[in-house]
This record gives sequence, C-alpha cells and structure tokens, in this order.
Amino acid sequence: SNLKHSHLGDFQILRLEMGIILNQIESNFFLVTGRFHGKINRYASCLQFLENLKANLLLDIHLHDHVETQYSQIRHKALIQYTHPFVSVDLHMMVDAFKTDVSGLEKELEALITDNQIQARIDSHNKILYIGSLILLTQ
Repeated sequence: SNLKHSHLGDFQILRLEMGIILNQIESNFFLVTGRFHGKINRYASCLQFLENLKANLLLDIHLHDHVETQYSQIRHKALIQYTHPFVSVDLHMMVDAFKTDVSGLEKELEALITDNQIQARIDSHNKILYIGSLILLTQ
C-alpha cells in the first residue's frame, strides 16, 4: 500500500513539475520574435522527455492505468498554451514541436476546439489555425 502511494506521489510530482515547465514556457512565450525556434525546441524537448519516461511508467503496475490519460492531458495543455499568444498559426510550423504530422495535429486541435478548450477555426485547405477574434473575419 505504501509502495502504491509512493508511486502515485511520484507521478503527481512529475505532473506538477511538467505543469511548472509548461507554465514557464507559456509565460515567457514569444517575448521576442527572434526566439521563436527556441520555443519550438523547448516544447519538443519537454514532450520528448515525457515520451522517454512513458515506457518506464507504463511498466509500473500502479501507474499503468493512469499514464495515457495524464500524457494526453499534458499534451492538450501544451497545445492550448502553444496556440494562446497567436491570432493564427501555420500547422506545418507546429508539427516539429509536437512530433506529429499535419493530419494528426489537425485531429488533436479539432478535438480541443469541439471541447471549447481552444476558441479557434481550422482552415483545412491552407492548414492554418485561426484563433480568437480572427475567427469571425475568416468565415
């Protein structure tokens, strides 16, 4: 029982640490336009770090059932934070940061839009995400 609580505690600490990292990324996001590629790399490395950790967490009998849900929530939060400072984003620019293809990214973003977690519209032809007040102008 103590072992189970220890593992759950470790996982909660990991979530907290990743939340702090994502919040730092969000708060410092695009303060200077020239730092754009650095920010993409920070998202990519954070998500890669989590992906590397995932295999070990999936082997843990106590954490196994929670890993996919937690990873999904962290990834969704990262997508939301990534898009937040923009009025529009080229999906081709996001694929490097999120280690996916345009089609997969579009599906993830559609789910977040449907759940009202991102107020946006996707131009599927040009692969552009229009965020916030720009939605009305592009309809």
